[in-house]
Amino acid sequence: MNPLVFFFAVVAIAGCAAFQEPARFPAERYAGDTALERTLSQVNVETNRAPACALISPCQASLPSRDELARTRFLDCKGYAMAKAYALQDAGIDASRMRVAELELMGRRHVVLVVDERYVLDNLDDSVRRIEEYRRFQPVLAALPAALMAGAPASAGQTGPKR
Repeated sequence: MNPLVFFFAVVAIAGCAAFQEPARFPAERYAGDTALERTLSQVNVETNRAPACALISPCQASLPSRDELARTRFLDCKGYAMAKAYALQDAGIDASRMRVAELELMGRRHVVLVVDERYVLDNLDDSVRRIEEYRRFQPVLAALPAALMAGAPASAGQTGPKR
């Protein structure tokens, strides 16, 4: 192998490995016809980048608080849904507009975040979907627990798992 090619390969791999945090883009760069849709898309895509739990064991026993999310390294569907809810709350979207939906997917319990009873943010899909696309799964919607959504922290925008 040419030593120069080897050198560039090592530098490229080392350079890629040095990035701890993926790039963040402004909401205008995300899909959507309205500012709300672009914000939903941004939060969905960026939160879905967080490391997932192994499928055989869920990480969160219930819907996690902001503090619990800050201490975790991996998320399951409940963790993703709440990380998105907190990020949207930090972006100015009122918690009363958000619901968690529980559904059966491939024989397993799955939780997604629903906004305005119209938009679905799912950790299994980077696209923001319409609730109609989930009707066949018979989702059961529930309000977010008020105790979890009591208020945004002073450091808004720093919700989600540590990396």
